[in-house]
Amino acid sequence: MVHDNQGDYLVQCSSHPQVNIVTEKYHEEIQVVDTFVFYTQEIALLERRDVEKAISLGLVPLCEGYLGDITYLKHIYEYSKPMVGKGLLNGKYDAGITYYNYYLKHPDQLSLRKRIGKVLCTWIVFGRETWFGETIQGLRPQGDYNQE
Repeated sequence: MVHDNQGDYLVQCSSHPQVNIVTEKYHEEIQVVDTFVFYTQEIALLERRDVEKAISLGLVPLCEGYLGDITYLKHIYEYSKPMVGKGLLNGKYDAGITYYNYYLKHPDQLSLRKRIGKVLCTWIVFGRETWFGETIQGLRPQGDYNQE
C-alpha cells in the first residue's frame, strides 16, 4: 500500500513471513519509522466439525510452535492467519491456526482444539520517511533512576 501510494503507513507484525519483502525489496522507498509492542488478536487451533480425524493443517510457518505436542500429517503454509481462517471454512484443510474469532462466528462449522490466546509481539511501522538519526530512540518509564 505504501509502495503504491495507497497509504502513508503499513503496520506489520515483526514475525510476519513476508516482513523481509518490505525491508529488503523496497528498502529504498519504504523505511521503518517506528516500532511498538502490542498483543495480537486471540489465536486458536480450530478444526472442521465435518472431519472425523483432522489430517491437514493450515498455518503461518511461524505459528508451528503453538502446536506443542499436537501433530498433523500434512502442513499447508499460508501468508496470514486470515487466509488460514478462510481456507479452513472453504475446506482447504481439516484444521488451522487462525484467529479465535473464526470459531466464535462459525461454531457450527468449527470446533476449538486449543485456545492459544493473545500473544505479545513486536510490530513495525513502515512509511516513506524515517526519523531515525543513527542513535537509539526510546522512552524511559517515568521515575527517578538516581534513587537507591
